Amino acid sequence: MPSFGGNPLQQMSKYIVRRLAFLVITLLGVLTITFFLSRILPGDPARLAAGIRAGPEQVEALRRSLGLDRPLAEQYVRYITSVMRGDLGMSIRTRRPVRADLVEYFPATVELTIFATFLCILLGIPLGIFSAVRQETLVDHVLRVAAVAAVSMPSFWLGLLFQLVFFRWLGILPATGRVGLGFRPTHITGLYVLDSIITQNWAALGSCLKHLALPAMALAASSVAQISRMMRSSLLEVLSHDYVRTARAKGLKESAVILKHALRNALLPTLTVIGLQTGVLLSGAVPVEVVFSWPGIGLYAVQSIVFVDFMAILGVTLLMTIVYSGINLIVDVLYGVLDPRIQY
Repeated sequence: MPSFGGNPLQQMSKYIVRRLAFLVITLLGVLTITFFLSRILPGDPARLAAGIRAGPEQVEALRRSLGLDRPLAEQYVRYITSVMRGDLGMSIRTRRPVRADLVEYFPATVELTIFATFLCILLGIPLGIFSAVRQETLVDHVLRVAAVAAVSMPSFWLGLLFQLVFFRWLGILPATGRVGLGFRPTHITGLYVLDSIITQNWAALGSCLKHLALPAMALAASSVAQISRMMRSSLLEVLSHDYVRTARAKGLKESAVILKHALRNALLPTLTVIGLQTGVLLSGAVPVEVVFSWPGIGLYAVQSIVFVDFMAILGVTLLMTIVYSGINLIVDVLYGVLDPRIQY
């Protein structure tokens, strides 16, 4: 990271401002590419929106109302201008503002990603530590094979397998949906688990957690494997350093050497992977949401693509770019928190 003059707080502030300025350029580039790519998709959005029974006059009138009859350059300028005002346009499929659709669908994806990330951290880091401590033993080999298998399995196939085992055969977890019928909590944040806790609706909380279990496991499996492998390799590298050997020579217990001396430095590269995997989980939620009929932004994006809904596609792309860039920025800032030697 570049070094700036001044105290650490000033350095961090300048670094964040630079990253935010770069984010604006990134968003403009992503929107430009997505806008022109969406215009070459096959299909007529005006015809789809009007319906199969609409006549040519009705389709043409709808095309004019949507601005699709105007030159492409003019459509692009009008769209960028609208985005700068906070207007993401109108969805052809839902006949609602795209911003309202994103507000409705995005919390479901956030909730799923949060729980999948929690599983990644809860399982990936301890498994990586355990594998490093038991290097080249049977346990280590088994964990390495399991990690390769988890990375190799597509999330949608794993989701179907989970549905078969836990819903069809065992009958202990629901296969689709976000909450059971009659258990939907009062809407406050859009995050059902949090809303259930706030309103103390414990029945709804139990239903939400049951519906979260299978999609979260299917989404997290590959990331758990990658985080555990990174944690293992990072810890093995740190354990070979001189200060670790010195700590052992002082007679410290192995657990103290690992947890107090080696783990903090080994977490730095693992933190990067966790941040990147969180972004991957957000974007990778699309097939999982389709398999589990999870009403999130991934399912919304797939339906919009099928319907050739230009404004919705662009809105989803804009939102995911902002979220992914924000996650990377948070990870970079946390680097300095974990290691004060890092300068911004």
